[in-house]
Amino acid sequence: MEGTKEDGPGTKIIRRLLGKKLRCVISDGRVFFGTLYVIDFEKNLILQSATEWASIDSPETLRLAGLVMIPGEHLVSCDVETNTLNFIQKSLQ
Repeated sequence: MEGTKEDGPGTKIIRRLLGKKLRCVISDGRVFFGTLYVIDFEKNLILQSATEWASIDSPETLRLAGLVMIPGEHLVSCDVETNTLNFIQKSLQ
């Protein structure tokens, strides 16, 4: 999807994150790891090929979740793979 003249730096970063792997922590302590498929203006995320941990402290609780929607109001943090983040930062310079 091509950007428009009105795209700001935040929009450019988000566009480059589409299709990249994220680790998202939600308010009840669960952790999701998957590929960013959609994000909207209210920080609602859809991850595809996602896995879920009941808690970051107990990796044995892993389960395949598939396609998941994470409401923005429950999103605590979201991390991008380090090599992906470095690539995005270099491409914006």
